[in-house]
Amino acid sequence: MRSVMRRQDIGEIYRLVAKLSAVAECDPETARRVKMESLLNVLAAAREVEARVFFPSPIAAFGATTPRVDAPQVAVQRPSTMCGVPKVAGELLRDYYAARLGVELRGLRLPGLIFCVAPPAGGATDYAVEMLRATA
Repeated sequence: MRSVMRRQDIGEIYRLVAKLSAVAECDPETARRVKMESLLNVLAAAREVEARVFFPSPIAAFGATTPRVDAPQVAVQRPSTMCGVPKVAGELLRDYYAARLGVELRGLRLPGLIFCVAPPAGGATDYAVEMLRATA
């Protein structure tokens, strides 16, 4: 990855890799590996070639104890799924690489997307997607 980034003069990485909630629960070890090892590779490459990283996180980073109404900007994150746990660990790694190692990082909390045309893909919104598809 580093050699391609240098050769192509790539200065930004958009890390969008994921195993969605239901899929991750079926094979938690693969989900952990996909999420954590790919993130560590991206962070190391970004540091070495001085690239910026965009790293979104889903709502799965929260858990049952997060307030459902008037959730604060900085909320307790206690996920209970293999989709959410590595995301929280990844956010902490992202903060470390930014503060201690000077990697420029940006994050964004993405909501679940509900679309009635595409079939459910193993994410947290599958039930709502299937209801829309059945209705359509």
